[in-house]
Formats: sequence, C-alpha cells, structure tokens
Amino acid sequence: CIGNVRGRGLMIGIEIVDERQAADHMGSLPADSQLAAAIQNACFNNKLLLEKGGRNGTVIRLLCPLIITQAECEEVIARFKKSVADALIEVRGE
Repeated sequence: CIGNVRGRGLMIGIEIVDERQAADHMGSLPADSQLAAAIQNACFNNKLLLEKGGRNGTVIRLLCPLIITQAECEEVIARFKKSVADALIEVRGE
C-alpha cells in the first residue's frame, strides 16, 4: 500500500496507494485517502503523531526533530509498521 517514499533528510513523505487497482498510463497506482486517514488514526492510537498532506491527503508526512536518536528512529519505524498493519485490517480486512 506504499506507493512512493520521498523527501530530504528527516522530512519524509510516504504515498499511500491502492495496490489492488490497475495503474494508470504512467504506471502510477491510484491514491487511497481512506487508508491514509486510517493509518494516521492508527498511528495516533499507537502514540505516534503524523501529518497527512499531498493531493486528497494521501501522503503521510514524517517530520522528525533534528535531535532524534537511532533508538527513537527504530521505535518510530516499529510503531508505523504496526499502524499500517492495523489500518489495513480496519479498512480492507487484510
């Protein structure tokens, strides 16, 4: 469900897509705003605050502070992975 990851430094955008649907003529999968909202909500429930951005709110934004530690980065990744799994179950039953 992650279409593209982009950014510079600690400002990262994670595009949420519906990989079950066909890609367009440029090879891009359609955005999934419902899943992006569910991921943001699941992150909040897992004590991780993230923003949404992009067209129709389909890009999850990671805006880490410059003083983040390696251990904190690993914790963010673990919580984000759990949140994506929780959101997929909620929205798609997967």
